[in-house]
Amino acid sequence: MGGGLSLLFASSFGSIISGLITSGAAVHPDPYPSYFVRFLLKYIAGFFPAFKVRKLGSRKISSINEVVKDYEQDPLNYNGKVMAGSAVQLFRFKKLC
Repeated sequence: MGGGLSLLFASSFGSIISGLITSGAAVHPDPYPSYFVRFLLKYIAGFFPAFKVRKLGSRKISSINEVVKDYEQDPLNYNGKVMAGSAVQLFRFKKLC
């Protein structure tokens, strides 16, 4: 989500930065949900932003199995379900790309 936050900041305050480089920024939800699902999620996030929605798969992190395994075992990576508020922000990132 750090890459998405950087893109969101750059799109909002582009006049104060001269460039932005991201590496492996996960800004395209796959699969991208329907309008109805996004609307419903926005509504839920408005009242319950910490509501846990869905766990993201770690298999798309890399095609190298050892990298995926290391990612899953790293205690600094969150492997639980994404909260509704965070999911809504991910959809905002998608609109920037």
